[in-house]
Amino acid sequence: MFRLRPSLPGLPRLAPRIRRVVPVTLTAEEEALARACRFPLARKLRPAYSGETPAARAGGALLFHDHRPYQPGDDLRRVDWRAYGRTGDLVLKTFEEESAPRIELLLDASASMAVDPLKEEAARRWARFFVEVAMRRGCAVEVTRLGTGPAQSAATVFTAPWEYASDRDPLAALRVRAGRPRALRLLISDFLFSPGTLEEALAPAARGALAFFGLQVLAPDEIAPPWRGPVSLEDEDARGRVELIVGTGEVAEYQDNLAAHRRAVAEALTRRGGLFATVMAGAPLRAGVLEALVPAGMMILG
Repeated sequence: MFRLRPSLPGLPRLAPRIRRVVPVTLTAEEEALARACRFPLARKLRPAYSGETPAARAGGALLFHDHRPYQPGDDLRRVDWRAYGRTGDLVLKTFEEESAPRIELLLDASASMAVDPLKEEAARRWARFFVEVAMRRGCAVEVTRLGTGPAQSAATVFTAPWEYASDRDPLAALRVRAGRPRALRLLISDFLFSPGTLEEALAPAARGALAFFGLQVLAPDEIAPPWRGPVSLEDEDARGRVELIVGTGEVAEYQDNLAAHRRAVAEALTRRGGLFATVMAGAPLRAGVLEALVPAGMMILG
């Protein structure tokens, strides 16, 4: 219903497979924004038990938690000698380990994500931005382009060619997706599929996740179609065609249907414990963060 593009004079028909090879880099302003942002996740704390020597693990740091009385056999290196000097009591410091969560970035690689170069570039730029936010917070990151193979490291995925295919079903890939436990999973897509089918596909993907976020990226023409008069529409995923006469009433009806669809998608994600936001391709990342991600609870600024 929604995965359509106009077939107008001068507008080339998309091939079943599209390859993009331009590396994704952030501007200095976007990097500064990434430094100021963080995901709204409570870090998992693990206590350092009696008899253990505190030592930070890779990806984590030890934080002071409390004192407890000294017991014979305790490690003297954990005695708080300053507290002993003040009170005369032998007490030990106890610690908690602060572990940064793993971020699993899931990217829709179906052809509809590339119907508009602006939309395709925006999806890749948002993915790169999320990786930057995660890595600056010490999170491990892996990126999966749904239906294209196994997860890739963030170091390589943005320099390799990206391929989009009309026969690629992101929901089918989600149904068999068994992510790591206690990870934040973030899906970037246009979400232009049935909300009921989406909720069914989310069940395995959201199971065991620390959180599940959905970011909808839409082209300006998908939000406010500019076409009027006789229009031939092509479905780049189903490879079908629809002939329409488009007027002001049809555009208004489409926008009402799109708004209802977005609400249904948000509700489907909410029932699975997720959050949802929509951004428009071509808009600055800062506008998307301030106007969409922060209000949705998907990002904290500052």
